Amino acid sequence: MRPQARIYERFWTLQDLLQRACESRSSAGNKKIFMVKDTLSDMFTIIKNAGAVGKERAQIPYSKLKMDVLKVFLKSGFIKDAAKKGKKSKRIIEITLSYDKNGKHAVTGIKRISKLSRRVYVPYKKLRYVAQGYGIAILSTPKGILRDKEARKERAGGEVLCEVW
Repeated sequence: MRPQARIYERFWTLQDLLQRACESRSSAGNKKIFMVKDTLSDMFTIIKNAGAVGKERAQIPYSKLKMDVLKVFLKSGFIKDAAKKGKKSKRIIEITLSYDKNGKHAVTGIKRISKLSRRVYVPYKKLRYVAQGYGIAILSTPKGILRDKEARKERAGGEVLCEVW
């Protein structure tokens, strides 16, 4: 005959596992969890979603980098206006979106190239054209935030932040 099945001590029952999980979470105490947030990607998502729904304006939290990127969007005609509003920690950027005659959003697509997990740096000689020249690439260079055309002219390479078409 076969020996009777036993539950080994090294295995836990489901109830014990759930109880242990709750204890370990509550006793986490002074462990700090840091969440890294990609604010530029959030801004691009807000712009795309607002344009897809047909909104006239969008609001995003203020930062100097976002404002510089939006100035490049403004020069290229992807947005109508970007204005800083509010004071100190409550500052926001109000973006007025741009549409064509048919009511189609000016931004067809935005792609984040250099991410938090993988930075992409390109010398000015290796900058490629976006959407056969109809789109732009935005770079962070030693001479400031520039679009690809200006970076070639200034002979400045740098981190490719995004491509817009």
